[in-house]
Amino acid sequence: MKSSRNKQNRPQQQAISESSAEFDVLIDSTDAKPTGFTRNQIFIITCFAVGDLLGEACYSVISPYYPQTALDRGLSSFQIGLVVGIFPFLNFISSIFIGRIIYLMGGKTAYLSGMVLTGVFMVAMGPLEFVEDGKVFFWLSIEGRVFTAIGMTLYITATFAMVADMFPLNRTMLLGLMEMSAGIGGMLGPFMGGALFELGGFQLPLLVCGIVLLIFTPLNHCFIPSSAGGKVTPEQQVSIRKVLSIPSVYVSGLSAVAATTAFGFITPTMGPYLEETFQLNSFHIGLIFLVYSAGYGLSSIICGPIADKTGRTKTVMVCGQILLLIGFQLMAPYFYIPLTPSIVSITICVFVIGVGTAASLIPFISDVINESVSRGISDNFSLHSLVSGLFIGVFSLGECFGSVLGGALNDYMGYGESSSIMGFMPAVSLIGFLIYFLYNKCRRKVVWIKPSKHPERISLLETSPL
Repeated sequence: MKSSRNKQNRPQQQAISESSAEFDVLIDSTDAKPTGFTRNQIFIITCFAVGDLLGEACYSVISPYYPQTALDRGLSSFQIGLVVGIFPFLNFISSIFIGRIIYLMGGKTAYLSGMVLTGVFMVAMGPLEFVEDGKVFFWLSIEGRVFTAIGMTLYITATFAMVADMFPLNRTMLLGLMEMSAGIGGMLGPFMGGALFELGGFQLPLLVCGIVLLIFTPLNHCFIPSSAGGKVTPEQQVSIRKVLSIPSVYVSGLSAVAATTAFGFITPTMGPYLEETFQLNSFHIGLIFLVYSAGYGLSSIICGPIADKTGRTKTVMVCGQILLLIGFQLMAPYFYIPLTPSIVSITICVFVIGVGTAASLIPFISDVINESVSRGISDNFSLHSLVSGLFIGVFSLGECFGSVLGGALNDYMGYGESSSIMGFMPAVSLIGFLIYFLYNKCRRKVVWIKPSKHPERISLLETSPL
């Protein structure tokens, strides 16, 4: 029995070794456990993880101090929301094209190009400290965030696509690891931003993040093989229309949008609220953002394997949406909840929101890839690039929605009311899941027809491709 199994696996092992013999990139088909990783594979995974960490740190490093700095220059909460929200908005817009660009130019080339672009414009935003005019400060902030967003979208999307393509047997676990790394970056970013701001002012956090990212780029060039995420021939290319024709993609996408709305809302609004209500400084505000990232990172490494082992990706997403709904309603409760917010209650709610966000996001890529493959779409780098771009798109759409709309609501209604309103987004997602589950349940009902009365219909049903 064991020898027959080895014979069956031999052709697949041979194909794997031929396609990536230089670095032994792909995982042996007979061992799907992380302990089967080779040293080169561990180096590659580490490069991807550190890259994700740095990317999220670059995005979130301004969150503890930028809102107050902008307010000092006369910007409104809505304008601050635009500066924060333009980043995910550009991620959303560019992800539509970048998913295709990546498999045309190659995964490694796209990855390194995006990393350089992000690092350069992080450094370029540092001198904004010396701009006193509010309008000039606003538009230069927008410009810097635009190019940083394009670069980050390019290399983060390439990361997800290459991981999904190079490690198919450990796809969900490693994507969870990437998100955990992003969670650590989101945790270190605000903490480091607050601490460096206290030490050296506005530009020091931006300079540190940008320079570290640029230094890390040559190391990635050395360790990531040229064969990683190779170009796709025209015959292998997958149409995004085929992926978007799957109904469950929209249900999973709504879950991702609702989850990232949470972080998009918290980033520009929670810092000023904590400073005004509890008189916290930038360092302590960074610590509370750290709690959110800790919950996100911890949930990332747990939810992926659970969803992969049980196959219930949408059930995990539903649990995440429930946690988001609870966390938002209790963080700064409106009049219908008799609870006075405190530092402890806000910290607990922020942690719950971080856990719920990860549970709603981690299963998305595997869920969409599996749904696509089950409908006859080729499982190749083209599909992985498109789905990764789709993931970045829905992720960014939620962040943009939360930042812009949340900032506007915060201006007119206050933090408590706007938090409660934004917290109903998970409820909309839960309604979408309910409709989807009920629809699938109705479709599975089989009407039994007696063969003696309708033999010709039975024949057609048996041969139908549906």
